[in-house]
Amino acid sequence: MVPSERDVFLVGIYLVIVTTFFTSGWFLENYVRARGVNADICQTLSEFLRKLNHVGCGVLVAMLPWLGASALCGAAVGVCVFIFLAFAERSARENGRFGFLFKRAGASSYALGLVATSLLAGTQGRAFTAAYLVLAVADPCANAVGRRFPLKELYGKSLGGFLAHFFAAAAVLLVFWQTQPTLFSIPAIAAVAIVTSCVELASRNGWDNLTVPLSAVGVLTVL
Repeated sequence: MVPSERDVFLVGIYLVIVTTFFTSGWFLENYVRARGVNADICQTLSEFLRKLNHVGCGVLVAMLPWLGASALCGAAVGVCVFIFLAFAERSARENGRFGFLFKRAGASSYALGLVATSLLAGTQGRAFTAAYLVLAVADPCANAVGRRFPLKELYGKSLGGFLAHFFAAAAVLLVFWQTQPTLFSIPAIAAVAIVTSCVELASRNGWDNLTVPLSAVGVLTVL
């Protein structure tokens, strides 16, 4: 598959935007820490910026098929983001370029998930968009609700977070379905919400950024 001029242009634009998301958050967090701000405030700011990056990048990525980008474009963005993270890791840690893969892998699995999901979805842009809308919205909801209203522990996470993920995934897919009612069925929406919530519950150390969109595309491809 030969990339088109549109693909090359979109990859460049997306790299600028995604890199800006990452670097601006990092600079702001370190600036606040350098000013001697309370540690709890720094932690709250760090979590907020991380989730803002998560939502913003997810929504932007979900728009790729609607901008006429091919699967190769999404995969290229993922590869480039991974390389960017690798060099950032190399400058931040002394234990090697890819040390982050063996710690909390949220950022690296996001890039890897983008590559894998793009290739799995192929020409099925609707499945790709649905998968990244679920990841962008449902994961932060699960995190926020799970911390505030855990209800009970569930396989190392929380029942509250699981339910929040399920309802958020179903809600965002229903909104998407209202705009394009021929894309997929209500049973498919329910299946994606259930499967992705179970996958998110089972994923550890940030790997849900890879497993959730992959499972969503897998379900929509089968159904």
